[in-house]
Amino acid sequence: MIQAIATDLDSTFMHHGMTIAPLNSQMVRQAVDDGIHFVVASGRQAPAISQVMAKVGVTGAKVCLNGSYVEDEHGQVLVASAIPRDRITRLLKLAQAGHTNLMLYRKNGVFRYDVTNTLLWHAAFLMHGKGYNHLFKTEARMLRLLATD
Repeated sequence: MIQAIATDLDSTFMHHGMTIAPLNSQMVRQAVDDGIHFVVASGRQAPAISQVMAKVGVTGAKVCLNGSYVEDEHGQVLVASAIPRDRITRLLKLAQAGHTNLMLYRKNGVFRYDVTNTLLWHAAFLMHGKGYNHLFKTEARMLRLLATD
């Protein structure tokens, strides 16, 4: 007997532009009504996954940020694998030295180091008089990173 259905979102459950095929929504709602658990596993953050689930009209577990953050169907955090502080500092320095874009993901936000807009990036942190230290607060734990050149 099937106990759970898990899916990715982009180009799997959804088409480009965040559209969901009516048949996909209908089948998921029917499965949930039949007692089958619905799980979304995605590189997206929890709020984005919750929006998709709301469009479908269901709730379920969320495997977010490629597995580094997981919530059960009630929003209870099961996994939150943070990147250690010293590693974030090293990554920022490496990104700056290597002229590499760097994105650090949090549960509900993204910090971006963009080599084409470094002045704006630094200003956003420094104008609040915080420097980079606020990146290391418990509530601002970095859960995933993406580096591109």
